[in-house]
Amino acid sequence: MSSICSSRFPIPCACRAIALSLVALALGSPAAAQRDEGVVDELARLLAAADTRVYDTALFRQALRHPDPFVRCQAALAAGRIGDPQAVDPLVAALADSGPAVQAVAAFALGLLKSPRAIAPLLALAHAVPAERQGPPQTEAVTAIAKTGGDEGAAALADLLGSGAASTAVQRAALLETWRLGARAPIPTLMREARNPDPVARGNAIYALARLRTARGVTALVDALTDSEVAVRAVALRGLSRALTDSAQLPARDVTSRIAPLLADGDSHVRVNALRALASFHDSTLAALALPLTADSDVNVVVQAETTLGVLGGARTIAALQPDSRAGPSRCVGRRRSRWPRRTARPASRRRPPSSRARPTGAGAASPPRRSGRHATAPGSRPSSRTWTAAWRSGPYRRSSDSCPTATRA
Repeated sequence: MSSICSSRFPIPCACRAIALSLVALALGSPAAAQRDEGVVDELARLLAAADTRVYDTALFRQALRHPDPFVRCQAALAAGRIGDPQAVDPLVAALADSGPAVQAVAAFALGLLKSPRAIAPLLALAHAVPAERQGPPQTEAVTAIAKTGGDEGAAALADLLGSGAASTAVQRAALLETWRLGARAPIPTLMREARNPDPVARGNAIYALARLRTARGVTALVDALTDSEVAVRAVALRGLSRALTDSAQLPARDVTSRIAPLLADGDSHVRVNALRALASFHDSTLAALALPLTADSDVNVVVQAETTLGVLGGARTIAALQPDSRAGPSRCVGRRRSRWPRRTARPASRRRPPSSRARPTGAGAASPPRRSGRHATAPGSRPSSRTWTAAWRSGPYRRSSDSCPTATRA
């Protein structure tokens, strides 16, 4: 083991240290406290194999049959991350493990491998228990099927969804993951489930339609803007854009009139997503809707409002956000707040002549900020860009909710 560790890590026995940390995380149970040095060595070998992306058939065969379920979980996870097709059969066998955690990790690993040979066993695992006992092994199996995709994956998800309203954990997971199928996604089923009384199933269907960005799903997204659930409204807004509504031949005015009331929604995520959706229409007449949100109580809404105004443009926007010297610090006009200090633009008539900007010299002159180390500045010299960045992150120019960070260098 030491030779493997030394070839990949400059610190001796780093693999053993990582393995020990993994064991320490699982020491909450009495059984875990009995793990001996052999378990640590086994974990270290698995971690080293995963790091080097080398699949050792004998090592993983032994690890997947280890008496400790924690080792079996790590073996399944490492096998999936390595990505070798040889791991498909051992991982399929691990789907029948006695530990639910091992089953879930094995299903996750098969989703990383994306082998069509694993779809049938994964589907069997999803159907293995009644609805009231469905848990992580079943939902991870659904996700793995969706990641594998193809005609086989689409047929398996259709089998799980059935023809009735989604009501089980497996069906809700299937709705959430259908976007991974792309063109094979069952749009009619998603449109039906977008009206499901169950808020979780309904939200998952809207999420899938938002990710798919297909013209056939636009009407469901627009209708979801008035949903009673905050999460459903937020995700529906995230999926709407001018390009998508144009592809569905919906009038832009009709869509923006449905978005506008959500700018006053009680949830900040909804307001942010409403601003993003408005920005995609590139219509300066919509700037009046976004202007009030530049004074919102949530800083994320303020930043998005300024960004949206910058995209929408228009004379009214420029006039409203024009910096006023009597009102304190200037504001950003339609730009994201930056962590880099920027010069404050001033008219030529107000600029000082070069002689007045010269730094004083002499024994009594104040020196610019200094830093220790290789970025230190010499007395009387201009601080480097790194020094300005450090001052920006720790000084008075860091982000605030009431002003845009700006700085004028002398």
